[in-house]
Amino acid sequence: MALSNEAAVATGTTIVATATSDIDLSAGRFGVEFGPDGVLGPSLNIVGQVASQSITLTALNGIANGSWSLRFYYNLTEPDPVSSRVYGATVVVHVGATIKRTFGPLLLTSTVTTSVYNNTSALIYDVIKQISVANITGGAVTFTLYIGASATDTTNGKQLFQGVNVPANKTLAYSFAGLKLTSAEWIVGSASALNSLTIMALGEQYVV
Repeated sequence: MALSNEAAVATGTTIVATATSDIDLSAGRFGVEFGPDGVLGPSLNIVGQVASQSITLTALNGIANGSWSLRFYYNLTEPDPVSSRVYGATVVVHVGATIKRTFGPLLLTSTVTTSVYNNTSALIYDVIKQISVANITGGAVTFTLYIGASATDTTNGKQLFQGVNVPANKTLAYSFAGLKLTSAEWIVGSASALNSLTIMALGEQYVV
């Protein structure tokens, strides 16, 4: 007995969570445990259906802009004791996000303390999903990136990437579950050779 096809779609501050059960839940409960930034907290459940399950979370349940985790479950015991919940998958949904190219493509300089990106508005924050670095030369080049507290902050211990080698005429792409950056944080870094590497980031942007 299990859940499958777990999914969640956000529209505004409403999340619709759906799943398929391989048993009839019309005498049981279908629900989700949910919370922001990967921290599961409260739960919401309803009387289940025969196979196709659906539950809606809204601002009345505390849903607001940001990243939300939902852990799906069903329960054949009333009134939904935690000890008898049978769990399915956990999914992440982003509420209020604008999908965008966060920065780039742009050429990295060879000056270590070069600011690559900063969002100047305290009213929004970025969630980086991917950073790609392309070597546009015929020789290997390395790069280093920091997440600093200023446009020139290269303090040891703040490295995001350190001396990563990019082969000639190759592109490296790095994916993140969600790298949050506020207006008080800068991506700072450089390449080992001037005008040899281009860098680009893709992600989502949220209103605080």
